[in-house]
Amino acid sequence: MNLESIARSTKRPVSLNDFLEEFESMVNQKRELDAQLTQALGEIENLKAQLGSRSDSLLETKERLLRQEFERKYQDLLVEVRKERTLHGKQIKDLKEQLSACICNREKPTDPFWNSIRHRSQQAQNDGRPATSGIRRT
Repeated sequence: MNLESIARSTKRPVSLNDFLEEFESMVNQKRELDAQLTQALGEIENLKAQLGSRSDSLLETKERLLRQEFERKYQDLLVEVRKERTLHGKQIKDLKEQLSACICNREKPTDPFWNSIRHRSQQAQNDGRPATSGIRRT
């Protein structure tokens, strides 16, 4: 109770004892509130520290997961590149076999007609001109 309510209820002036009791009560309430405030601030600091360590932990976990994902993708790409390299190597080998069996790679006849065509083609390549068959069209 406060002093005004005591004075109204008793209809007499407030005594020093009443004032002293009210003052002591308020001082005790202030001490209790200060203690509660100190305790609450301590809890807040504790929670902030926990949150800080959790956020650090979360960042470390995210970083680790990103590294693992990158490593997985890198390994997948590496496997894909190796498969393609093997496939392309096989395709090159097959093409070489096909080219070796092609009639265009066979030995040219020693006929003077073919020799003259080959000679003109080589001259044209050396001169930077397109090669012709040596047969004139009319």
